[in-house]
Amino acid sequence: MQDLRVDPSTLLVGVDGCKNGWICAGAELGDLSNVRLMTIKRFDDLFHAFGSSPGIVTVDIPVGLVNDGNRAVESAARRILGSQASSVFTPPERMLLEYASLNGHLESPYPSSYDESYDAVNEWAGNFLGHGVARQAFGIYGKIAEVDRYMTAERDPRVHEAHPELIFREMNAGEQVPPKRQVEGLESRAALLVDHLDVNADLLSVGGDSSVKNSRNDELDALALLWTAKRIATGEAKRIPEVVDFDPVGLDMAMWY
Repeated sequence: MQDLRVDPSTLLVGVDGCKNGWICAGAELGDLSNVRLMTIKRFDDLFHAFGSSPGIVTVDIPVGLVNDGNRAVESAARRILGSQASSVFTPPERMLLEYASLNGHLESPYPSSYDESYDAVNEWAGNFLGHGVARQAFGIYGKIAEVDRYMTAERDPRVHEAHPELIFREMNAGEQVPPKRQVEGLESRAALLVDHLDVNADLLSVGGDSSVKNSRNDELDALALLWTAKRIATGEAKRIPEVVDFDPVGLDMAMWY
């Protein structure tokens, strides 16, 4: 089973997936306003991206997968988010991820094309699991596999799953924030980060791997994830479900915010 002890080291990191890699927001527990944004190619790279190993990591990717059916945490998150429930994707079962990985369908170069890889995975899921695969969700299967491989091997208690929409809602006193695809939504999120992290996202530069492309949405999400890493370190964070829910290999399936 996953070791639930956490080393409260001073380095905290929030990690969000972006187009061809990851963006990380890192800061010391005692000075969250002094944030560094770094892009990395692979999830494993975050453990040396800031020059020292982090004590707590929050990532917007599922941690812990079921072999059949659905995780309880997605249903719980959707109930909280209401009209923004569509921002919570259903992750693949681990056997579906293994099929996709073994057949080269998770990252370029694909066996033939991205569309044909999606079709193959969608067909396999229908034949063997009785459901299809959402095209948008399939786009992050590669990143889910990265995190799952790491966590299955390491059982790393520093890594926590989190969800930006839950976090921004918590920052906003439990009220919904306008959708991030709208200008008002971006502005609202940036203002909440000023209030809670004392960070102006517009003034931050991005270092790291210049081949990784990220958006302003990605940066704001990474910063929100950093705020939750701080809350985990200080014992303020909330989690759903409140009761520990282990997957078949012993990983805790929860979202923190």
